Amino acid sequence: MKNYPDIKIDGFISIAGFVNANFKPNITIEEFGKITMTLIDDNFSTVVYGINGTINFRTFKPMSDEFRAFKIGEAALIAPEYRKSNFKSIDLADFFSTLSIPTLNIIGEKDALVPLEYNLYFANLAKNGEKIIYKNIGHSPPWEDTKSTTSDIARFASNI
Repeated sequence: MKNYPDIKIDGFISIAGFVNANFKPNITIEEFGKITMTLIDDNFSTVVYGINGTINFRTFKPMSDEFRAFKIGEAALIAPEYRKSNFKSIDLADFFSTLSIPTLNIIGEKDALVPLEYNLYFANLAKNGEKIIYKNIGHSPPWEDTKSTTSDIARFASNI
């Protein structure tokens, strides 16, 4: 959206918030660092252990075996070069606050990765924004409450 300002976009949906330049997860920096360091190891079994560790923070409700297998498989396919690359976080707040298109923010109240306060900060920047906070849901609303997420997205999309 920022790189192609002439493209027509009718609406924007954010699920589980933004990772931004000043992002701080709900878990301690030590926990987060210990887990993420395993993701750049050259030993694949260490990487899978790290992937499994990060997945534990994805949901508030117990995770199904299917979802765990899906996320481990998805993450394991990431090229080692990408996992080891240093990417620069950017500040999205200024850009997001300029959006006037309808915006839906779906937020998990119990998100261990993106704190509720952080999600609310971004949701409140939207000029034409709506926010829905799912009680007792973590970082993966589509998996933890598929029916509500699908219904809310369909309702939002049908109104734009």
